[in-house]
Amino acid sequence: MGKIINLKKISIVVVILSLIVTFSMVGCKTTTAVETTVAETTAVETTVAETTTTETMAATTTAAEVTFDKPVTITVMGWHPSKEAQDEINAAFMKKYPNITLNFEIQLPDEYFVNIKSAYSAGAPPDVAQFQPGAQIGPFLQYLEPLAPIAEQKWGTDWKSKFYSFCNDQVEWTGKEYYMLPQGWTPTGVWANTTLLKKYGLDIPKNLDDLLKIRDKVQPDGLATFLCGFKDNWNAMDLFFFMLDDFAPGEFYKAEQGQSSFESKGFLDAVKMWKYFFDEKLVQPGAYSLNTYMESVTQYMQGKGILVPLGSWHLPLVYLSPVENSQHGGFAPFLFPDLNGDGKNPLPTVTMGSGFGITKGLKESDPYKFEACWTFLEYLLTGEGMQMYADAIWQYPASTEIKISDATFEKAGDLAAEFKANNQWYFDNTEVQGAREPRYTEIKQGIYDMLSAVATGQKTPEKALADLQKVSESIKR
Repeated sequence: MGKIINLKKISIVVVILSLIVTFSMVGCKTTTAVETTVAETTAVETTVAETTTTETMAATTTAAEVTFDKPVTITVMGWHPSKEAQDEINAAFMKKYPNITLNFEIQLPDEYFVNIKSAYSAGAPPDVAQFQPGAQIGPFLQYLEPLAPIAEQKWGTDWKSKFYSFCNDQVEWTGKEYYMLPQGWTPTGVWANTTLLKKYGLDIPKNLDDLLKIRDKVQPDGLATFLCGFKDNWNAMDLFFFMLDDFAPGEFYKAEQGQSSFESKGFLDAVKMWKYFFDEKLVQPGAYSLNTYMESVTQYMQGKGILVPLGSWHLPLVYLSPVENSQHGGFAPFLFPDLNGDGKNPLPTVTMGSGFGITKGLKESDPYKFEACWTFLEYLLTGEGMQMYADAIWQYPASTEIKISDATFEKAGDLAAEFKANNQWYFDNTEVQGAREPRYTEIKQGIYDMLSAVATGQKTPEKALADLQKVSESIKR
């Protein structure tokens, strides 16, 4: 079985609001104070290591902070959180460090991942850039500064304790190197419209028969069983990975590394189940014509479907910033149904949703600017900037040192209790199968192409998996 990450020892009362855009980590903006309690994870008190002020650096470092005595401008590119939220963080940083000017450009994800590639390819990259672990950051490793030695110098040998271990696992590359430091994380999942289930005399589905029963009850009224937006590959892959963990637990992570074949019986059974979901209309017709945010999600929130494959990032959209004409509460996350009849619920995946890296060479060419970039990352990922990020409920903070308050739930008014209970559910059910994001771009795209081809009848499951295996064999690992 693949690597199991058990988060049950971590008790956190926290919520997440991801950027509402077409990407894997999505949500809406709110501002609130949140309190996090982390069991068995001690917040490590660290101080910035003292460095000697030089004419080259022109910076004064104390045990508490770094100050800068001459102006410097650093450029940053990212897609998350919203421009408004990031502007607030930037303003607070520049107030604390008046000689550092931030030129932080927030773009929509679809634009960003094209533009950041162009910037590095053209030799005109930003000083600091935002990435996702896995396939997204892979092509950029050659351009990024290895950060583990810097982190150890600044924070000490136990610097990894500043972040949750499962976040470290996802940003750590071969050779134990870190080309980015983590910002936030989220688990995937599936939600049910409990109001509609009750209306139709149905319960949360526990197995395939229950799903078919839901379909038979609601389809005559034009409602979807699963209402999905598969124009976004992440939404399709989130649903498929539940099937994969049911029929071939852990096999993806072996096949991804070339240690086993994508043509195994477990993979074939999972892909056949994917086809079955479309043949039996457990997924609504036209799923591949809708994006997730905001097309399919808007329909779901307006009561046009019973189930939806979304993770913890969906909480604020339900309780803090609902879409127009949204159903008022009456939703709940639940364990994905057992499809193969073995009595075990398939596990979700977890993603370290975003993080930041520094462009390679800056440390040598302009050490003063590099120090400013590091100071910004420290502020953004472990300091006051991360506190603001957490208080705005974007993702679960990757930092272990963040305190958050229950005031968040009160923002939901009469739905506060449901909000709090559904948030807690994620920390009562947080054993996961592994990383959500494939490490190789080719495999990520290959899986999406496979799922699309099978769903639309362009390929049989056998042919689609054979093609995926060829993609895997072409990768230099």
